[in-house]
Amino acid sequence: MDRALINFFLLFFLFSLPLIAVGYIVNEQQQITPNDEFFTNSITPPPKINASSWTLSIYGHVQSPTVFDYENLTVQASQTIIATVQCVEGYSDTAEWRGIPLREILSLVQVNNSAFDVIFYGLDGYSSSLSLSEVDTSDVLLVFEMNGEPLPENQGFPLRVIAPGHAGYKWVMWVYEIEVVDYDYKGFWETRGWSDDASYTALTDWLLHASLFSLTFLFGGFSIVSGLKMTGELHEFDLPRFIKKKQFHIPVTVVYLISATVTFAYWTIQTLLLRGSVFYSLHGWIALASMVGLLGTGITGLLKAKGMARQKTKTWHLNVSTFTFTFYTVTVIIGILYGIGFRSLFF
Repeated sequence: MDRALINFFLLFFLFSLPLIAVGYIVNEQQQITPNDEFFTNSITPPPKINASSWTLSIYGHVQSPTVFDYENLTVQASQTIIATVQCVEGYSDTAEWRGIPLREILSLVQVNNSAFDVIFYGLDGYSSSLSLSEVDTSDVLLVFEMNGEPLPENQGFPLRVIAPGHAGYKWVMWVYEIEVVDYDYKGFWETRGWSDDASYTALTDWLLHASLFSLTFLFGGFSIVSGLKMTGELHEFDLPRFIKKKQFHIPVTVVYLISATVTFAYWTIQTLLLRGSVFYSLHGWIALASMVGLLGTGITGLLKAKGMARQKTKTWHLNVSTFTFTFYTVTVIIGILYGIGFRSLFF
């Protein structure tokens, strides 16, 4: 095979690595995570709880307020499901959970018609809620076992909520009280601007965001390489002739700029809706720097394409483009590491 063509396919593989990484992460997310490898995220260290003295109180807009102890709660009819908890930063883990459907517990206490929200209070001081319509499913459980073992201390022992399809901050741990109220309750993170809904769909899932970023990286990589070939900066690196033609460079660069803009706008809107803020992490700040650089890339590239650019402007176009893609590369790497779970490195 021609050396230039081999180099082209090598570059294609290199620029496709983020997409490959996303596929790997998605596959890993579907696998059962051992208890000792499951991520932890809480506002305080795990509280020390003795199951023999722990109780669960259910009260509020119900006709029969009830108090369970650990023994008489765990003998209730239970079910086992496999579910994935995903945090807003993207990292997630999957486990097999055993617990009692919340709607069955609520049927025992007979919820009043005036009720609206179900509030979960944790012994760490944390709280969140789900609406009655959200808990009217067999998938929302009060769980006491994880992967066939008693719920670990750092995963909410003796009782935690699992709410498939909702962000991790709805999965309250160390639950000791459940209150049914007739208003829309805002919990710990919700009062700090996070979404009260917190549900995930195909449009809000990390997978879409990561895939868009990775595709943009692929286009950006070839935009930079073709630009460098056109200026003679990569004259010693053999590539097919079409790489250094304007008919290739301009379309792939336009797709790169449009894709990056759409991806950034999508991420900004979704993060603002879910998190209540955007630039709360290094990932967001570097993404913003990349977009500023892309603006400069677009302007200098347009001047160059219109024949209005002097040599200094052409140099600026090359430098800004390279700088921007470098920042974009770092953004993609951090995003992938979020998905893997190395979140603590970037806060």
